Amino acid sequence: MNPFPDHNQQDGLATIRWPLRLTWLGMWAEQLVQGLWPLLALALFVLAALMLGIQDIVAVDLVYAATVVVLLCAIGGVFYAVRHIKVPSRIDALARLDASLPGRPIQALMDKQAIGATDAGSIAVWQAHRARMAERAATAQAVPADLRVSHRDPYALRYVAVLAFGVALIFGSVLRIGSVVGMAPSAGGVVSGPVWEGWAEPPRYTGKPTLYLADLKEEPLYLPAGTLITLRLYGEVGALSVSETVSGTTPTDDTQAAVVVDFKVAQSGDISIDGPNGRAWNIVMLPDAKPEVEITAEPEVAALGEMRLPFAARDDYGVEAGEARISLDLASVDRRYGLETAPDDRPEIIVPLPMPIAGDRSRFQENL
Repeated sequence: MNPFPDHNQQDGLATIRWPLRLTWLGMWAEQLVQGLWPLLALALFVLAALMLGIQDIVAVDLVYAATVVVLLCAIGGVFYAVRHIKVPSRIDALARLDASLPGRPIQALMDKQAIGATDAGSIAVWQAHRARMAERAATAQAVPADLRVSHRDPYALRYVAVLAFGVALIFGSVLRIGSVVGMAPSAGGVVSGPVWEGWAEPPRYTGKPTLYLADLKEEPLYLPAGTLITLRLYGEVGALSVSETVSGTTPTDDTQAAVVVDFKVAQSGDISIDGPNGRAWNIVMLPDAKPEVEITAEPEVAALGEMRLPFAARDDYGVEAGEARISLDLASVDRRYGLETAPDDRPEIIVPLPMPIAGDRSRFQENL
């Protein structure tokens, strides 16, 4: 005879249905993370390298060698995953959930009375015990998955991979990944035509971001003076050529046929990539105005000899730093009485101009 009615046993186990499912899903996530982290780290490393355009900087032979190394590492990652991933069963999830509760109440609900099954007193005690275990099982909560892999990754390669991928997202481009296709030995009949990339990098003091030319529309492009234009041409040498009238220099045949062309914007003009999938831009140069500093009031002299000189400074891209030079204006001195003697030669007094700690530096007022 089953001293604990089946429907009561089912009711007791029904209360742990969702905690059991969540625990089972957590065990799946745990197994996948524990087994697939090498492949995920490898994928992030490869994507970061491709998005940063490393394949366009190094020699093609190094790209081939790196491809072989990546394939070997991927095969090793697959074997690692097969060895370490174990499919969790419902029994495993039930055991983990039961171990998280005091007294293992789930196991008690599934047990059957072996001794005293015909004794009324023993049956009553057993039923009371099962009732307490059912109440305790009803408080079960899903067991969190253990997603830590520090014991298997002592050098934190997974964090290095995430950092490299984050840098690639900020400074790289997804479009650069396609350039590796043209390096394949049989890529000549697959690629539809030559491709190119270009960047416009304004001077650092302007605070302007680097522009990726392939993402820009064919409309007037306003760039500060001194912007560095870099164009990288892929495919067959000579299939694409670059012509420009913004650098103020005369291009040579070697420049037009080069794989990488760079120049600085010195005037307004046009930049064009001639050939299949070519583009053209009309560049409007934004001149860099000279910084200006002016004295806004007469010097104020305190009784103790302290001098305060108000001044204003302005610059279109912000004032980085400045200095004041203090020298003797001998022509303005009344050379009479004791001042007739020529003064001793003294060097100029040079002091840095005070700058605002925060705020806009394109136009501000301070006291020297």
